Amino acid sequence: MNLSLPLNKDNSGNSGNSGNSGNSGNSGNSGNSGNSGGSVGSSNTLSPILSNSILSSPISSPRSISSSSSNNNNNNNNNNNNNNNNNNNNNNNNNNNNNNNNNNNNNNSDNNNNNNNNNNNSNNINNKPRKAGIQLDSDGCLIKRIIKEGYGEIPPPRSIVTVHYEGYLSNQVLFDSSVQRNSPFTFQIGTKSVIDAIEQSISTMKVGQEAEIVTTQRYAFGKLGLPPFIPPNVSVIYKIKLLSYKIKSNDFTNFETLINKSKEEKEIGNQFFQKSNYKKSIRHYVKSIWILNDPEQTLGLNEMENKLLKDTLIILYLNLASCNIRLKDGKRGISNCEKILELGGNTTAKFYYRMGQAYSLNKQYDSAKRCLVQAIRLEPNDKLLRDELENIKKLQEENK
Repeated sequence: MNLSLPLNKDNSGNSGNSGNSGNSGNSGNSGNSGNSGGSVGSSNTLSPILSNSILSSPISSPRSISSSSSNNNNNNNNNNNNNNNNNNNNNNNNNNNNNNNNNNNNNNSDNNNNNNNNNNNSNNINNKPRKAGIQLDSDGCLIKRIIKEGYGEIPPPRSIVTVHYEGYLSNQVLFDSSVQRNSPFTFQIGTKSVIDAIEQSISTMKVGQEAEIVTTQRYAFGKLGLPPFIPPNVSVIYKIKLLSYKIKSNDFTNFETLINKSKEEKEIGNQFFQKSNYKKSIRHYVKSIWILNDPEQTLGLNEMENKLLKDTLIILYLNLASCNIRLKDGKRGISNCEKILELGGNTTAKFYYRMGQAYSLNKQYDSAKRCLVQAIRLEPNDKLLRDELENIKKLQEENK
C-alpha cells in the first residue's frame, strides 16, 4: 500500500552548508600583517575565497615588505609605497567588501524569495483539500474516505477478496499490518471472518482502490476490545487496498473430490494403525488433514459442506490423538484434542476419553479425572470409562 510518509525536512536544510563560510575565520590570520601597519587584519569579514587571495598576495606579506628595505631613504620610500599600497588595498578591500555585501544581500534576497516560494508551495501541498468521507451506516459510526480510485466492478456477494491493510488505534498507534508482514490477507465476504467495518467497506471498493476507514467500537472490537492489543471501547482506523477478488463457484464435485482424496489417506493410516505402526499412521492422517486445509477449495463452502469438513477433521484429529497416546506422547495428544475443541467436537464420550488419557500421560491427573467424569456422564454404562478413571486415580496416588 502506498502510504504517505512524513516529509524529510532535513533535505531543505542543504542551504545550511553555507555554514562552511565559518572557515572565513581563518582569514583572521591576516592580522599578522599588522606588523606592516596595514589594516588587512579586518579581512575576517570576507568570504573564504577573497581572504585566501589576499593572504597569498606578496603585497600583504610582512616578510616581503621588510626584505625590500636597504636604508632610511629607501625605508621611507618603501613606507610611503607601502602606505599607498595599503591604502589601495584597503580601498580595494572596501570595494570588494561592498561588492560582496551587495552580492550577499542579493543572494539572501534570492534565497528568501526561494524559501518563501518553497514555503508557499509546501503550504499549498499541505492545504490540499482531502476528499470528503462517505458514511456507510445510518449513525455516522462508519466512515470511508477514498485515497486512490480503483477500477472495474465492486466484488459481488460471497466473493473471495485479497487485501493489504494497516490498522491503527485512534491515537495513531499501529496494532496490525499485512504490509509489514508482506503477506496479503484473503477472506470471503459474508462469512463473518473479519470485523464488520472491513466487511462493509470492502463490499464498496474496486480493485486497486485504497481507502481509509474510520469506525467506532460498534463495527470494530466492541465494548471489551481485544486485550492486550485493542483497549475497550476504542475507535480504530484502517488503511486498506483491495488487491483482487474472485467469484467462488460452489462446485460440490470439486469439494467431493477433495473429501475423497482425504478419505483415501485416512484409510491408509487406519491400515497402519491396525498393524500397530503408529508413526506411519500419523503421516497419512496428517496428509489427510493437509488436503482438507486447502484454502482454494474450502473457502466459500455452504453449510452442508462446512459440516462435512468439520466432521472429517474431528475424526482425523481423534485418530492422531489415539496414535500419540499409543506412543506415550501426552503433549501432542493434548494438542490434537485441543484442535477438536476448536472445531466444536467436544460432544462425545470418545473425545473426553482420549483427552483424559493424554492428560494422564502428561501427569495432569486432576484434568484427566475431570475428562473421564464428563465421558461417564455421556456414556454412564460404559465399563471401559469407569476402569480408566480408576486407573488414573491409582496413578495419582502413586505419584504423590
